[in-house]
Amino acid sequence: MIGVLPGAGIGALLVEQAMRMLTYLLEDDLKDGEIEIRLIDGLTLEDRLAHN
Repeated sequence: MIGVLPGAGIGALLVEQAMRMLTYLLEDDLKDGEIEIRLIDGLTLEDRLAHN
C-alpha cells in the first residue's frame, strides 16, 4: 500500500501528476491487487494548525 498526502496549494497539483506517474508505472501491480494507492486527507499544515 502506498499512502499519498495530497496537501494544499501547489502540493495538490504535484500530487496529481505524481499519482498519474505512479498509476502508469505500477499499472500491472495495481490491476493484480499487489499494490493499492490511498489518498490520506486532512494532513495539511492548515488542518494541523487548526487542531492545535
